[in-house]
Amino acid sequence: MRVRQPYQGAMFSYGSVEERIPAKHPLRAIRGDGR
Repeated sequence: MRVRQPYQGAMFSYGSVEERIPAKHPLRAIRGDGR
């Protein structure tokens, strides 16, 4: 018999990388060619 699990919320979140990584973050320099 299975035990009912509590709701864990969304597994995925949607949004662009530009919204998540600040403009001065070091990761921006890695792909600075606009791709």
